[in-house]
Amino acid sequence: MNSELPERSNPFDETKSPGIDRIIGINDSSLEKTIKRAHASSILEDRPLEPFEREKTHEEEELIIRILTLIPDFVLKYGADQGRFTSLEQICLIDESNTESEKFKEFSNINGRAYYNFSNKRIEILPSKIGLLNTAVALVHELIHANSFFSVTLTKKMITDGNYAENRQVGLELFRKDNNPEKIGASDKENLEFFKNFNEAVTEELTKRFCEQYFREMPILRDEIDDREKSNGPTPQAPDDTLPAFKVALEHAEKDPLYGYVNERIVFAGMIDAIYHSNKDKFQGTEDVFKMFSTAMFTGKVLDLARLIEKTFGKGSFKTIGKNMAKGISNEDFIKNLSEIIT
Repeated sequence: MNSELPERSNPFDETKSPGIDRIIGINDSSLEKTIKRAHASSILEDRPLEPFEREKTHEEEELIIRILTLIPDFVLKYGADQGRFTSLEQICLIDESNTESEKFKEFSNINGRAYYNFSNKRIEILPSKIGLLNTAVALVHELIHANSFFSVTLTKKMITDGNYAENRQVGLELFRKDNNPEKIGASDKENLEFFKNFNEAVTEELTKRFCEQYFREMPILRDEIDDREKSNGPTPQAPDDTLPAFKVALEHAEKDPLYGYVNERIVFAGMIDAIYHSNKDKFQGTEDVFKMFSTAMFTGKVLDLARLIEKTFGKGSFKTIGKNMAKGISNEDFIKNLSEIIT
């Protein structure tokens, strides 16, 4: 297994600890460090297997360790200031044979394969029954989430028992309170998750880049990749001048698409293409625009991104676009709204 790891004395050198990057509403830096350290320590404590969890096979451990080793350097290329340390114990494989467990039913209901639990910083995965490839893709997606910036708003409960109740920012996803009296009662507050869909779109785009760069080099996945490519047949090739959104849609012409969040990625691709064409003096291509989004996701610094969106689509567009994405607006309506903002 170790022969498959990159030649580094410690694959997790110079990585961030798991947990919180920033606590909003605290002025005591010493207290903030203490809370963050305590939270990180609790995440890394030894823990027994959960009732819905199973032991990892040797092959699964080998694959997980290989991916954990590569992630820190990968995220640095896309704007992270540091990679995040993630232990093997933080990866939880759900027992797929226990179909009566609440956790198995939960995953079946949401039609998902993996979930990053922000409260305990564990990645929960329902392993694929047909091989390791889909499980590996799901793991990479959640590890990108795990490496994203994470801030919380201080609460009294956080000080007294180490828990917190209010997320502030997770990657590009901004948690805000909406006090619009025209929509809800003046004394009520509605939680809005701004840019949730963009956060998933950027995460899945990075997942695709990681998998295409590294997976074929892993002998444990190579045969499954070859079999999948033979089964799918030739991948449709789009001309160079094809709209980026259409290139994303072409992926799903395959019989067995490997990457998800297609609608979110189609909308996102259209947006970064519009930003590029409106700012060609600033960017050499759409990949440069994409890296502005990925940098903001990993560092939490969204000000430059907000300024770029406002410059491209007009004053107030950052908040407007963020709210529209928070409400789960349809792709068609969102593209229409973007067009109206541009004109």
